[in-house]
Amino acid sequence: GEGSGGCRGLGGVLSGDRESLPSLRNVTLDWRRHESFGAVCEGFLQGSVSPPLLLDVGLRKEGASEHLTERTVTAFSDVVRGGKLSGLRRLAVGMKVVNRAVGEALGEAFSAADARMDCLKEVSQPMWSKSQTPIWINEAAAGLFTGLSRGPGKLSSFCRFHGGSPYLGCEGSKCLLRLVASGRVPSLREMGTDFSDGSKELYMEVVQAFDEALSSTFVCSLRHLTVRFWSSLALLVSKTSCLDAVRVLSDALSGSRLRLLENLQIEGINNLEELGILCEGLGGGKMQC
Repeated sequence: GEGSGGCRGLGGVLSGDRESLPSLRNVTLDWRRHESFGAVCEGFLQGSVSPPLLLDVGLRKEGASEHLTERTVTAFSDVVRGGKLSGLRRLAVGMKVVNRAVGEALGEAFSAADARMDCLKEVSQPMWSKSQTPIWINEAAAGLFTGLSRGPGKLSSFCRFHGGSPYLGCEGSKCLLRLVASGRVPSLREMGTDFSDGSKELYMEVVQAFDEALSSTFVCSLRHLTVRFWSSLALLVSKTSCLDAVRVLSDALSGSRLRLLENLQIEGINNLEELGILCEGLGGGKMQC
């Protein structure tokens, strides 16, 4: 398309021999028309963007397409899978640029065996305004963690999915929790867990994954934890209590794994029994104040 040659050339320059710019260490690409970013990725394939050069990418919607185009997703995924973008440090996407399917595709690419995403620290969306209440599921984040769970790769520096709604739904939460428990995101500082949708069977799977994650040594890096037990908008199928999940959280709070936790946000405590169990954990905990 128009301008593709220049975009491809930019990618080629950044991924090629950087003898002409030997001191270059940080590059930010704030791409307002994300349709053309696929051409930049095609240019990346000519070489590689790798440390010590670190890359921050922003993809926003100012063109005709709302979500990332198939060309962009394919090109971005190919360059990541091939280990050509190991210097990617941050990825920021517009609120409607990435849907669940695109999130899954990017997650699968980031966790591919040869991706080498050791520098990736953050994926972010625009923050919610103070007037908004983020009660619905963040499909992009849920898709990303679902995709990440399908590959063998480890994201050793990944700290957070920042901005947007913190709620992933049961399926997205289960995938994130399993990533934590397996040590594949050992630097994670912010985590959201959502029990508010899905069947009784899926709920119990999330409870088990929650227990495994909070019992592992890999939660010691957590600073912010958001947990949603109930949602007034969710259809709870054959589930009348979140006691199992509340007990898991209470046990974790009473132990030493979460002692560095700075921010705990809980939504949906439904009755006094659940509240009592949670208070027991808080009262016997070892978190630093």
